[in-house]
This record gives sequence, C-alpha cells and structure tokens, in this order.
Amino acid sequence: MAKAEKPLTRTGKARVLVADDHPLFRSALHQVVAQVFGEAELIEACDLDEAIEVATGTDDLDLILLDLNMPAMNGFCGLMSLRNEVPTVPVVVVSGSEDPDNVREAITYGAVGFIPKSLAMDAMAEALRTVLAGGVFVPAPADARPKATRRRSEEDERFAGRVASLSRQQRLVLEMLVKGQSNKQIAYVLDVTESTVKAHVSAILRKLNVQSRTQAVIHAGKLSLRDIGAAAS
Repeated sequence: MAKAEKPLTRTGKARVLVADDHPLFRSALHQVVAQVFGEAELIEACDLDEAIEVATGTDDLDLILLDLNMPAMNGFCGLMSLRNEVPTVPVVVVSGSEDPDNVREAITYGAVGFIPKSLAMDAMAEALRTVLAGGVFVPAPADARPKATRRRSEEDERFAGRVASLSRQQRLVLEMLVKGQSNKQIAYVLDVTESTVKAHVSAILRKLNVQSRTQAVIHAGKLSLRDIGAAAS
C-alpha cells in the first residue's frame, strides 16, 4: 500500500507534471491545478516515455498527475516504472475508470491518489488538497457519494440524449474530438474545410449546452465511443 506523503511545504511556484495523451483533458487538469496552487509551473507529457524523461529531468517536481491509458503505460506497469524512477514525487492517477479493483491496484503500486475523470473540477481540486496535505485520496463508492453527486448519472443520461440529437456528421466530429484530434485532422479525415469543422463544433457546443470543447469532451468521455458513434454509422 502507498504511504501518505509528507505535506507539501515548499514555498514559491509549484512544479506539476500533467501526463495525459488527450490535450483537452490536460487543459481541464490545468484548471484544477490552478484552483489548488494558484500559480504553478505546469509541464506536459503525452506518453509514458516522455513522462519519465520529464520527471527524471526536472528538479523539485512537486506532483505528477498520471493517466493510466496513455501510450506505453501497459496498465499498472507504467505506474510502477514511473514510481521507480522518481520514488519521492507523489503520483496521483487520473482515470476514466472507477473500477474499485483499479483503485486498489493503483494505490498498491504506489499512487497516493486515484481521481476519476467523472468528478467535478471542484472535487478533483479537493482530492489534490488531500494528497498535498499528506493524505491518500480514493473515491467513495458511487452509492456512498452525496446525493448531488449521484444525480450526475441522471445528468449523463440527459447529455446522452443531447448527443442523440446531433446530426451524423456532428457525431463523427464529436467522436474525433474525444479522441483528441485537432480541427485540421478532422477536416482531413472528413474531407471538408477547417471552417466547416469549426461550424460543426459550434453547433455541437450549442446542442450539448456546454461552453467549450473541453466541457464537451469531458462529458462525452463518460460515454463510450461506441455510444457516440453508433448513431453516426
């Protein structure tokens, strides 16, 4: 089992490594880190090799936020490799999974926290505060969470209904956004102009009742790509 880390007492700007292969999730995590630290030096990595290179080459790294599903992670082997390379830096797993077995294994293999990507940003920030105070954070079982949190499943159902209202082309664009593809990549795949893709994205945000691509991807990420793409096929 992972031991609670000593509270972070270092003064000055914190250094945080955000290791996630999805650029929009990295952006969301940046917002969470900003809530906790105010000002922080954020360093990004999009696969395990880059994360290890950055972690071993960065002095005074305070925290690593690690996606389990990045390229080369190979499940918990990647977590163990990273912990072996920088054993004194606390690692918090940020995952799309809420499987209790995954939570237990992550803590067993050295993580000091496990944050589901389905948590609201304020809840993620509170989880990081727990870790930085020297604690270990694991999510409460879904049926033990506050009623407001449990209602999120109903919100997800409503969101799924909004996804169903998208046109076939809009669903394809949303599916590619969830995969982390840029407007330019989407335009190439669909053989349309980038301005057409931008128009689709604007329509998607309006229909899904969200304010940004990041919000759209976070909500859509709770659905499977099969759910998003089924009606587009």
